[in-house]
Amino acid sequence: MTQAFFAAHDVNGAEVLTPLESSSSNWNRDHIRGPALTSILARAAERAVSTRIDVRPARATFEFFRPSHMVASRTETTVVRDGRRTVLVDARLLQADTMVARAQVMFLASGANPPEPLWAPDDAFEVPPSDLTADRYGRLYRSGND
Repeated sequence: MTQAFFAAHDVNGAEVLTPLESSSSNWNRDHIRGPALTSILARAAERAVSTRIDVRPARATFEFFRPSHMVASRTETTVVRDGRRTVLVDARLLQADTMVARAQVMFLASGANPPEPLWAPDDAFEVPPSDLTADRYGRLYRSGND
């Protein structure tokens, strides 16, 4: 890795993350940019499932609801569900014990492909008629009998 957003330090047994210059936003130099926030939250979520080598991240949602400043930070995680095929993790970024961002990450275990072909519809999609106009409610859809 050639560039990092944070430096990790051990302070009294807890990991403290110090933002580096590369994590500073172009809009406000005192704020942390979005890619740095998503990377540190993704890192925390992946560490929460590090013993599960059979799962891979499948979906992640990131929420930034307070300004995140260029100050020492820490992450917390909670494994919401640890099932056979699905693991759900909540990750939080805290600054001065205030949550400023969070992520919800779903990890899935891979499985074998089914022996039969996957389902597909029998009929091809029909192109709507060129004279289709909205009804009095603004709808552009019709049933087969309309």
